[in-house]
Amino acid sequence: MKVKELLLRDAIEERREADAKAVEAFAKTIDITDSNVVLQYGAAAQKNVSEFSENTLQQIRTKDLGEIGDTLSDLVRQLQDFDPGEEKKGLSGFFRRKKNQLATLKAGYAKASANVDKIVENLEAHQITLMKDVANLDQMFELNAKYQQELTMYILAGKKRLAQIQAEDLAQLQQQAQASGTQADA
Repeated sequence: MKVKELLLRDAIEERREADAKAVEAFAKTIDITDSNVVLQYGAAAQKNVSEFSENTLQQIRTKDLGEIGDTLSDLVRQLQDFDPGEEKKGLSGFFRRKKNQLATLKAGYAKASANVDKIVENLEAHQITLMKDVANLDQMFELNAKYQQELTMYILAGKKRLAQIQAEDLAQLQQQAQASGTQADA
């Protein structure tokens, strides 16, 4: 188990070093004198996040179980309607009533059974849809993590370049302004 942990730590450390090098290299390419570069800074990452959000909204919709709900309501109504009415009195009426009640009961159970089968089919279809949605959510989570890392790298590169400009370029420009004394340099 320790070997796996060491390999994982090494992989994470290598990834951090690679990310730090990438941030450093990217920070050097930022040219603050070019207004287009400044205005477009991070636009690609922002576009990726925007497309990701749009994709999320399109793929994951609120799932409506209305069809199943309607079928369940029908089933409950059918079960509540199992109230055979009274018929004639006497011995022949009694047997006729029981025979009709039995026929009604059989028909009611047949309808209820059909509704239960329909509910099972609908639930199985929704189960498949939900499994697909879970897979989509897993993919979107991975994309989101990637885009978040990309945005973090843009932010770090921007901060690094800003600090470099403040420490080096700004100091040089201030010295130049003091030496020349001109308003344009100031």
